[in-house]
Amino acid sequence: MPLRMDPEAEVNYRVKLAEQYLADAEGAYGREDYRTTVASSQLAVENAAKAVISAYRIPSWSHDPSHELRDLIEQNAPSCKVPSGGVDFSGRVYGARAR
Repeated sequence: MPLRMDPEAEVNYRVKLAEQYLADAEGAYGREDYRTTVASSQLAVENAAKAVISAYRIPSWSHDPSHELRDLIEQNAPSCKVPSGGVDFSGRVYGARAR
């Protein structure tokens, strides 16, 4: 039996999770609880990315959906250039990090 998913429900679920984790991160930052700030921030970004992925396909269970985002860009916007590293908040591209 194939796995079925309602893309709109999954997107909404992931967006809600991302918003909740972001609120948790902001609260933790205000308390100077930096471990929770970082953990909740990572989960906010992960769920935001999975919300985008869910609009196109079932996201993986991985905590690093970057490969799925790259695949979506390559499949849906072939003329887009995906940097091999990443982009920080200022828009500068940085090198690939060690895994």
